[in-house]
Amino acid sequence: MTVKALAREPQAKGRPAIERTLGQLEREIPEVVRIANRPKRWAYKVATPSGPAQFRVLGLRLARAMLSFLRDSAIDAALEDLLRVQSPSDSGSLDLSRIFFAKTRMLLPDSIGVDIVDRILAEIIKGRVVKLSYFHFEGGHDEVLLEPYSFVFADAGLYCYGRVRSAQKSDHIDRCRLYNVTRIDKVTRTEDHFEYPPRDAFDPQSVFEHCFGIFIPKEDQGPEDVVLNFAPHWNSYLNRHKYHASQTDPVITTDGRVQIQFHVYVTHDFIQWVRGLGSEVEVVRPTHLRDSVVSRPPERDTQTGARTKRQPPAS
Repeated sequence: MTVKALAREPQAKGRPAIERTLGQLEREIPEVVRIANRPKRWAYKVATPSGPAQFRVLGLRLARAMLSFLRDSAIDAALEDLLRVQSPSDSGSLDLSRIFFAKTRMLLPDSIGVDIVDRILAEIIKGRVVKLSYFHFEGGHDEVLLEPYSFVFADAGLYCYGRVRSAQKSDHIDRCRLYNVTRIDKVTRTEDHFEYPPRDAFDPQSVFEHCFGIFIPKEDQGPEDVVLNFAPHWNSYLNRHKYHASQTDPVITTDGRVQIQFHVYVTHDFIQWVRGLGSEVEVVRPTHLRDSVVSRPPERDTQTGARTKRQPPAS
């Protein structure tokens, strides 16, 4: 596609206007790339997708499966359009719509209002502050003015992360917080704008690097070295599965237990996870985690009264 060719079109309004249009396309559509840039000679081509067509379709199918909780959202509609272009009928011997299936608590039907996601996403792109009508865990209602930065996918669901400008809880103001999307009742756009922070000021990878789950620690709390001893029958499982990126390879102790280490924030979700393992795990350090775990009575079977035994997750 060249300026010269476009200038012949009846609707063309002059070379400068066409050049501005092409420049806008280059900035806004990554698939359109400039292959020549000399005075009065601009040429563009649409980049050819790489990889077999069937795998491009599978990739889109995977994306739709993992984002199935956003069904009927603007994002889902875009994926559906791309699938229609790549494979109008999904023809062939494989039923591509069933090859990928996502099963997590995050994908519970009707747990997330897709209009909430669409509205927040639109304002992230525009750099506009939003007002959230939000219900806290304990049931209290709040009106939160938020600079939305990211959607965070977690085992417990979808969260929105951003900096709080105003909230009823004064200790939340001017701090970055997470808001569970399922507890956002309404999103209202405001006329206030914000500048999306540069990566060195906000990088989700750095924010959650030492988080065990979705809980973010207090500002003065740092990550700690945690040492756990598991019962011997956990050896095979722990050699093949990681609960956190910092998890070390298992080491067999002198008494036959399986020892692993983490470098994480000791937050509520991590403490609850360790407690849930019951007698299957022993906390070696830190001592405050051990004290928190042993301070809770061991769980017992509701019928027999015997202490329950936690098994490794099903394979």
